[in-house]
Amino acid sequence: MNIGKLFEFASNIILLGSSISLVYIAIRLLQELADTMEFAHIAGFLSVNAKMSIAISIIILALALFGFKSIWSGTKKDCYIVFALGQFAAIAVVFHLMFVINNHVYFGQDVKIVRNIYTYDLSDAIWNRMQEKYQCCGIEGYQDWHSTPFGASKITPDQCCVDYFPGCGRSKVPIHQQGCQKAVVGVIASYIYGLIGLTAVSFICSIGNSIMALRRVYKFSCFKTAVEIVDISESNENLEKQMTT
Repeated sequence: MNIGKLFEFASNIILLGSSISLVYIAIRLLQELADTMEFAHIAGFLSVNAKMSIAISIIILALALFGFKSIWSGTKKDCYIVFALGQFAAIAVVFHLMFVINNHVYFGQDVKIVRNIYTYDLSDAIWNRMQEKYQCCGIEGYQDWHSTPFGASKITPDQCCVDYFPGCGRSKVPIHQQGCQKAVVGVIASYIYGLIGLTAVSFICSIGNSIMALRRVYKFSCFKTAVEIVDISESNENLEKQMTT
């Protein structure tokens, strides 16, 4: 296997891994968005990003599979298919990347905690679950509880405690300093960063696959031309021999 085919093989492996990773992150993002809808307003474009990522992963997967087939079979037709798929994937990935990056600039403003903190009591399962899951306290910080009827005596829910135990919110124990607004945005941002990184890698590999496929098509054309020249030369030699005899 020459260096060109090794490059194509490595590129297809990366595309295959990117495709699987994109699906995984997109599904996790959709689950996260569904889980946060009880206490936060989530902009609709975030779920669109995730669904677009799944669609992009299918295109990338097709490119990787045809890329492997092209390496194995080595036919001109497969090279054309890889080139066309690579160009289509690159264009789709660029538009998706632009969409994700553009929305990432604003999404922090479109994830808002809407669960009312002033009506909290110990049986508020939604607030308790959110603070426990994201290891956060209040909306902007633990001080938010001090301005509520529940925390008027400078107490916090037990789920704010770094080391949870019943009644810890009334004790002088370490509590989470980060507010839930920032914590939720941070978790969603980690998925968005993952989508951006994998999409960028997929774009580079798609372009690489297209170039290598085009290169092999050119080699096929050069080989065909060389064979035709040899055939013509042999025909001329045979014709000259017949004329001399």
